[in-house]
Parts: sequence; C-alpha cells; structure tokens
Amino acid sequence: IFELSIRSSLIDSVLAVLVLHEVNEIRIKDVVGEVFRVLKSRGVFLVIDKFMEDFYSTPSEELPLLTEIALHRAIEYAYGVKAWGIRKVDELIHVITKEGFEVKLTIDIILKKWISGDKFLKHYGMRTFKFLEVINGEEKRREIIQLVDEIKSKALIYGYGPVKAKAILFVKP
Repeated sequence: IFELSIRSSLIDSVLAVLVLHEVNEIRIKDVVGEVFRVLKSRGVFLVIDKFMEDFYSTPSEELPLLTEIALHRAIEYAYGVKAWGIRKVDELIHVITKEGFEVKLTIDIILKKWISGDKFLKHYGMRTFKFLEVINGEEKRREIIQLVDEIKSKALIYGYGPVKAKAILFVKP
C-alpha cells in the first residue's frame, strides 16, 4: 500500500475501508503520498474508518475502540510494530491534507448494529490472545489481559456497538 506498482496520475479513485488505522504508524505518510501520486488530477480518495470520539453515548459504542486498542497493543508488544491506530478525525484529515488533498465531504455512518454481549464474545479475542503467546514480559501480557477483561465485562453488561465511523471524501487538486 505504500509502494503501489501503478504509474503516476493514472487512477481516478482510491477507496480505503477500515484500512488506515491498521497501517504501520511510521508509514502512514508514505501511504497517503502514494495515493496522491497514483491519482489523476481531480481524483478522489474515499476513506471510511472508525475514529476516536470525544465521548460515546453508551459504553457499547466505546467497545469498538477498546477492541482495536487491545489488538494493536498486543501486536506492538508481540512484534514491535505500532499501528497508526484509531485517531481523532482531525488528526487523519491533517495528515491527508498535508500531503496535498482537499476535503470535500465528511459523513457520519454506522457500520454495524448493536449486538448482544454473548454474541459478540463468541467471536471476540481470538487474534488478540494469539499475540499474547508471543509477548515477552509479564507486565505487558497482564496489561493486555486487563484490557480484554474490561472489554468482556462491558460487553456482557452493555453489548457491542453500533460501530460509528466516518466517510471522508478527499480530492487531489
């Protein structure tokens, strides 16, 4: 994603759905720069992703953020790779506009509906626990386990979701 084998100014549009928060933190500018490079003039870059909010209406709406934090931290502790992560909308807009894009539209969207805690917990945690096996250091392992325990207890009480996200349309001038 940070070295596309596509000629410059060839593509009309690029779509990034739930991708940018997973990119290695030190490569986020490279990714945005590469998107800018391959897009034609007036080409569009549509980003759909989860973002950190200043507050959540319910604890169940906060769980998508907590699950990402636990997973990303587990990956970082296991392999030393730090994801860009869930950020505030303004942070992402700043990074993308700094590379030359203009913001044309921002829309709030819901990606998933609320689900019960029992249903959520049947599928949650497998990836995070897999990374736990690789983490060196009891303190770091304990930190991840505490995060997972917090997620589980909130899920059982409040359920999970809905997952709030934003769609942001950027244009290359």
